[in-house]
Amino acid sequence: MASYLVLEPDAPASQRGEEAIVLRDGFSLAAFLLTIFWFLWHRMWLEALAALVVALAATALGTFTGLPILGTLFSLLVSLLIGLEARNLRVLNLRRRGWRLVSVVDAANASEAELRYVAQKSESEHAPPAVFRPAGTVAGYRAPEAGSAAFGLLDYPRKG
Repeated sequence: MASYLVLEPDAPASQRGEEAIVLRDGFSLAAFLLTIFWFLWHRMWLEALAALVVALAATALGTFTGLPILGTLFSLLVSLLIGLEARNLRVLNLRRRGWRLVSVVDAANASEAELRYVAQKSESEHAPPAVFRPAGTVAGYRAPEAGSAAFGLLDYPRKG
């Protein structure tokens, strides 16, 4: 089973579930192999520009040092890092655009993750509202009435 991240846009409540994005958390082979194109496909313009600058720097490193293997190795390591962190970069990009991470779902595939998310969402909508109790209170405790005798500074909790 894999973990899937569910993000919803900043939209009216009726449209949030319909436009939700489900992303598999883990290594992205496409981002590893086609780094710049992967960034452009997902409209991550600044990240694509940064990847292009790093690729040019890796080429320059290999050319100016006279060790082309060094530039290739540096480029491979950067691509590996981007492949490992691609989903996190995409989540950060979506969060900058107003999306919010609403759930993490464990599922075998994206379709199952969507079904589990919808089930969780419908359960939370039909759940009874939580009972509000001020901080420091206990269920079943009744505060002493005004004018009642209390021993010392505090009165012991009474069930009632």
